[in-house]
Parts: sequence; structure tokens; C-alpha cells
Amino acid sequence: MWRYLLQLIRPGQWSFRFGAQTIQFDRRIWDIVQISDTFVLQFADTDYNLDDPMQGRNIEAYDASGQLLWRIEGTGVTFPSSWRQIAWGWGRRVQHEVPESYMSLWLDEQTGDLMAASISTRYVIDPETGLHLSSEYKDR
Repeated sequence: MWRYLLQLIRPGQWSFRFGAQTIQFDRRIWDIVQISDTFVLQFADTDYNLDDPMQGRNIEAYDASGQLLWRIEGTGVTFPSSWRQIAWGWGRRVQHEVPESYMSLWLDEQTGDLMAASISTRYVIDPETGLHLSSEYKDR
């Protein structure tokens, strides 16, 4: 099943090998879910700049040839940038909002659904489009 290898190219840079083709990313890969010939990758949310328009959309799907199929839909939730900086121990303060990121990615063992979770919500994700099919608030 795992003919495709996750390989460290340089410290802080990860790549994913699709057969003979290797794609190098400037973000660390946290998790990979394979659904047939689609590979869904979750990237480290802290590797995005605060002003990056893809901030918060840190899950992407690729086909077996390494072509980007989709980026996950945003959660619609934002936080003050200083909240994230304080949470991660950053000293500088920037006065704008940043989108909430996804914290986990998995396949539900019972239903086979592609799942993702943010800090407060679990989502069922459409594996064809990256859109939310449903969501459920997580009570801590």
C-alpha cells in the first residue's frame, strides 16, 4: 500500500514521493491518509506565515501523480494573531485575525469517512472536494 515514501530532504523541509516523482514542500507534513490513489496530507499549521492566504487550510489532497486535487475548506473561525503567538511562545504582536487551523486528520474506523478536527470542531470531509460534509462541536 505504501509505495510512496515520506523522506526528509533537508532539515525543516519535507517531500513526498509519488512513484518516481518527488514533490518538495516548504511545510512539514504532520499526517498522511491514503484513500485509493488519493493522498491527503496535513501540514504543520505553524509553518504558514500569519499573512499567508492559505493559513488555516493546512490539509491538501494529491493524486498518485502528485497533482494537487484540493485544499480543505476553511473552518470560518478566526483568532486574534496575538492569541496564536502567545500560544506558541512568539514574542511579537500583530494586530489582525488568523484563521483557525486543523489539528488532526484521520479515517473513521467505523464509517470509513475522512475526518479532520480543529480545536473545537470535528468535520466529515468530502474526499473528492475537501468541503465539509458535516461538523460536530467537540465538548472538552
